[in-house]
Amino acid sequence: MGTDDDDELLAPLSVRTLLAVLETSMDPMLLLDGEGRCTHANAAAAEVLGRPEGTLIGAFPLSDWLPARAEDSGRPILRRHEFGIDRTLEIRRTDVERGQVVVLRDITDVERSQRRLAAFARAASRVAYADSLRETLDAICAEMIRTVDLAAAQILLIDNDTWRMQLHGAAPVALFGPDFSERILQAGALGAEFSSLASLRTGQPVVTPGRRQLMLDDPRWAPLHDHLTGFAWDTFVSVPLAGRDAPIGALNIYCRPGRQPTFDDVAFFTAMADQVSVAVQHARLFAASRLRTQHRERQRLAQELHDSACQELFSINLHVRAATFVLEKMRSGEGEAGASVGKLQRHIDTLGELAHAALEDMRSLIFELYPTVLHDEGLVAVARQLVASLTVREGLAGSVQVSDDLTVDGDAILEGYHILREALHNVVKHAHASEVRVTMAPDPDDAGTLVLEIVDDGIGVRDAAGQRPGLGLVSMRERAERLGGSLSVGPGSGGGTVVRAVLPGALPPIREPRAEARPVHER
Repeated sequence: MGTDDDDELLAPLSVRTLLAVLETSMDPMLLLDGEGRCTHANAAAAEVLGRPEGTLIGAFPLSDWLPARAEDSGRPILRRHEFGIDRTLEIRRTDVERGQVVVLRDITDVERSQRRLAAFARAASRVAYADSLRETLDAICAEMIRTVDLAAAQILLIDNDTWRMQLHGAAPVALFGPDFSERILQAGALGAEFSSLASLRTGQPVVTPGRRQLMLDDPRWAPLHDHLTGFAWDTFVSVPLAGRDAPIGALNIYCRPGRQPTFDDVAFFTAMADQVSVAVQHARLFAASRLRTQHRERQRLAQELHDSACQELFSINLHVRAATFVLEKMRSGEGEAGASVGKLQRHIDTLGELAHAALEDMRSLIFELYPTVLHDEGLVAVARQLVASLTVREGLAGSVQVSDDLTVDGDAILEGYHILREALHNVVKHAHASEVRVTMAPDPDDAGTLVLEIVDDGIGVRDAAGQRPGLGLVSMRERAERLGGSLSVGPGSGGGTVVRAVLPGALPPIREPRAEARPVHER
């Protein structure tokens, strides 16, 4: 029952035949008179509407919640909330002689599944593009509350240093104050038993009906008693958050009074807990990757300082000592004055050269740490400066080819600079090249994506089978991926090596000129 074909068949039937169909049908059906009042209803309709059959006849004003005619809406919906149970009914009506036939279809489970699937998709999307872990976890908790109509939800994570559970996400956020984690510790010190720890031990969700009253009756939970009475809830569900090698925390659910979680509810909580685990591990891996990159940068700068400025300063110290020794001999009258003055002048000249070189090296290193010219002149100007400096210092032929009016935006300025600098450093150190060419242009398929290429005519990419990529290459790739892009290194068409970085969102969007409005004439 309840299909378009049924509508066509019901229309010509007599009232007696309709009543026979109504009484034998397994679908909830009602027969309305011309004023929209119910004249007949079967047992299935009474059950789905949550009313005794007798109360539906005559006295039940169906016209209050049904449109006047079947054509008024394509798929009307009735939502019934009674005794804490929500049902969603799809209403299909067919006009018959002196009235209408109404067929009700319970679509609660279908609608609930659709809401949960949409919530899961939104949570997965937030995880994929997460900027802040706390904001992401708060949003996932909020999604769960909207989807399942919960009282509250919270996410506790195990601190890697102290191995204590701390609050890292919640909804509504206002229910869980900044001292909530401290209160949990106080309750634990009094010997309170945590459902979260039980779920972590078993690796399975733990459902505790009447948990609110149990905690209020237990003096060990006294630090949280005022919090527990701050909102209406009853049953508590704790779902473990699984990490790669060990649990990382728990997702806790506070159910409204009279709302017992079903098997499908717990399955949904578990699926959302998986998304939370992914978000947490993603954030931790990203933080660890950033720390490794910073550590490698410090190591590289320390090596640069050791190989350049430190050596030059050491030489300066030696020449200062030599000059002092010569000066002391001159004061004591030892040796020929002319020869001593000449030696002293040579030491002073060398000191000046070394001091100048050390100053230039320090300026170069400071520029690498924080190239302020990037913000003043942009990546294109700095790229030209880097290549020009390379040609003077190393004797390489260099060029920069840039599309007209190319402007690099946001984080891509700094990340692109470091990729370019590292690639040029590798050309000098490894390529044995005589020429290097830098090109910067928008991606042909995406005007907002910058394609940065560094091409040299050196010895090319060596066979790297079985070898780990160098730290410089790893750093460049991480910088590109941080922007959502990619980096590749391969042989050039005519030999040498091509480093290609694709950086999405690096270029400002192109604003199309507004088209003039033109009238549309009907023919």
